Amino acid sequence: MPVKPKYLNTIEKPSDKGPEPLVGAVQAAEFLDCNERTLRKYAERKQVPAMRMGNEWKFLISVLDAWRKEKLMSNCSEFSVQEER
Repeated sequence: MPVKPKYLNTIEKPSDKGPEPLVGAVQAAEFLDCNERTLRKYAERKQVPAMRMGNEWKFLISVLDAWRKEKLMSNCSEFSVQEER
C-alpha cells in the first residue's frame, strides 16, 4: 500500500477561518520564490502538489509550505547520510 506524503495531511485539517482559498501559479511561484513556468512544469509532472481546474493549475499555500519543508528535511537527511560515508 503506498504511503501518503505528510504534506497531504494538511488538507484534512479543519480551519476556524473557513476553507483556504486556492491560488494560481503566479501567487504560488511568488510564495516558493521560483519561476512560474518552472512551477507549471513541476505540476504537470506531478512533482509538486497541485490540482488542475480547466486549463489552470491551482495550489494551496499551506500544502506548498508543508511540501517545501518536507523536501528541505529530506534533502538534509540525504546530505547527512552521504557525509557519514
